[in-house]
Amino acid sequence: MRPLCFAPLLCAGALFGAPQTPTGSTPAATNQPGSRYGKPEAAPLRDILEYPDRYQRRMVRTQGFVDLGLGSEDYRLREGSGSEDVLLLPVETNTEVRRLVGKPVEVTGVVRLLRPKQYHKGVDMDTIEDPGLPVLPPPDPRLPRVSISFTSIFDATPLEHPRADGEGRFVLSEATSRRSLRVVGQFRGANLFNDLPDLPGRDANAFVLKDGNDSVWVIGKAPAGKGFSLDTHLKGDTRFWLEVEGRLEACGEQTCLRARHIAMAARPASGED
Repeated sequence: MRPLCFAPLLCAGALFGAPQTPTGSTPAATNQPGSRYGKPEAAPLRDILEYPDRYQRRMVRTQGFVDLGLGSEDYRLREGSGSEDVLLLPVETNTEVRRLVGKPVEVTGVVRLLRPKQYHKGVDMDTIEDPGLPVLPPPDPRLPRVSISFTSIFDATPLEHPRADGEGRFVLSEATSRRSLRVVGQFRGANLFNDLPDLPGRDANAFVLKDGNDSVWVIGKAPAGKGFSLDTHLKGDTRFWLEVEGRLEACGEQTCLRARHIAMAARPASGED
């Protein structure tokens, strides 16, 4: 995907050059935005717009609707029709945002205010101060004053049937132990709400997933994937929903779900907060 460029307003000077992230780096690498700007902080979009100085150069998680701005590759995030928006800048240029236009999304990224361009020995100060992020365009009345350089963005459209396969109950039997199970449920951290008895000898990555009235310990993988990483000890992260695929197995007197794949899922409209 070519570097972002908003014609005709922003194409002059190639203001949207490719990000400076080294090839082959991973989200856990020290040169990634998360290591410079802290862990993502949940923040309503209206707060970011009203108090941008408070969030300047900080990593946030927020929600809104993707909209188009001046051109086909000028993406905005807004709370609703007619509301003020922020400029969305992908940290990775191969991110496909067009398919999300008009949809509710969850965005994780770094907040930065647009400012007059400054240079040091011919080098843009954005590149010097924020080497892992896209270069900002100069302020313009037709552009938002606030930007989010996002490391992840995913569709947050509510799911219609967020239930476990089969009976929706985590009962271990000869039949259920042989088949793969896909469960969409609310992340409950390391049993932060005492949904289940504690799991003796569990590893540090084990967490509870709640599906309706049923809960299960998930083992074998950390609650992380492409573009996200949840903290098993942080109650603020329990507002997220995950899709876990794996197989049931015995864990002492309980049944666990040994995960093979974990992905972020949308919170259903009727789901818990």
